[in-house]
Amino acid sequence: TVRTSIGGADRSSFCGVHYIMQGKYERRAPEDGVDEIASIQEEKIYFVDDEMFLDVPRARRIAELLIERGIRKSYYSWARSDTIVANRDLFDVWKKAGLGMVYVGLESMKDAQLDEYGKRTGADTNTRAVAMLREVGITLHGCFIVKPDFTVEDFRALEKESAAISPAEITFTVLSPSPGTKFWHDTRDTFICDPYHY
Repeated sequence: TVRTSIGGADRSSFCGVHYIMQGKYERRAPEDGVDEIASIQEEKIYFVDDEMFLDVPRARRIAELLIERGIRKSYYSWARSDTIVANRDLFDVWKKAGLGMVYVGLESMKDAQLDEYGKRTGADTNTRAVAMLREVGITLHGCFIVKPDFTVEDFRALEKESAAISPAEITFTVLSPSPGTKFWHDTRDTFICDPYHY
């Protein structure tokens, strides 16, 4: 694993990164990150940045340095769907550098649910990001949210959403209140146990 930055711009109702980092976004110099990657013997690198591609010029420079220095590895990272859609050329460069898979917090393919989660992206953006990654040749790992009150119909709808973005790796996360988040404050009166213990 490599971390070239910490923090980010996401302020969705369930994400704790903004609160942990107090809204800051700290970045390493591209050269520093590439030096670390060059020193790692493993052929597969997983970027654990909260928003690896948020600073587009910096992200592009990292990819360019990897290419210039002939550092051939397979890379895996997280990216927001709106970042992907707005920066096709960035992901073209990263594909050349070796980016093989991108984890995308799609959360849902429905505008109403995305609004509820405070995602600041829409279903159309998610759909376009899925298509763009497919065109570039980068594997999608789509992440969806499962709410604790989902009905059978909700799960059937989620099954259709998942099938619609295939082929892709897909994971599901149960919506949980992380301390400090908006979701935590909005739901704390409904807790039936001490969340810190669970």
